[in-house]
Amino acid sequence: MIASREVPAFPRPVVLDACVLLNLYATGHIAAIIDSFPGHALVSTQVLNEVLHPYNTPKREHTSAGRASIQLEPLIVAGALDVISLDSEREHSVFVTLARHLGDGEAASGALALTRSAPVATDDRKAIRVFAEYVPPIPTVGTVQLLQAWETRANVERTAMRIALCSVRLQARFEPANGTEGKRWWCDRTGDLPV
Repeated sequence: MIASREVPAFPRPVVLDACVLLNLYATGHIAAIIDSFPGHALVSTQVLNEVLHPYNTPKREHTSAGRASIQLEPLIVAGALDVISLDSEREHSVFVTLARHLGDGEAASGALALTRSAPVATDDRKAIRVFAEYVPPIPTVGTVQLLQAWETRANVERTAMRIALCSVRLQARFEPANGTEGKRWWCDRTGDLPV
């Protein structure tokens, strides 16, 4: 568990994949979370399309919960969220390689992260595995790490964090895996019994 004064290592910039972007949005504090980043939050055009138009992208499962009301334009206009298109030959090459194993959003996130020396923020287990096996490996961070850093950097009160995490659980249907360090932190903040 993170000590109260310890600030977690926090990457900059961060390339947000769809799953983490939706989780951060579900907190109701996405602007404040992104504002706590020491660098930019980047999102690929493919991920933006997946999040804003989930039924236009081939995915294994779609949930309509909360998707219709997602409003990212204020973050984009304010410059808090940079939307990036793949534009270099190297990015396209990495994208094609990753797309053999992952969806377009994950592959684009990996390509942007690799060419910008940034981690991908994702909770997708397959994507994490594929990124770790890529040469050179593409680093990843997850929802829990970003929320832990936000809590520490912005001095988020326990009650506010509990409400944010409960919103993520209900609206984005996300919880960290049992037995992980992130699960222990999550349970401590939500008041659940650790599993």
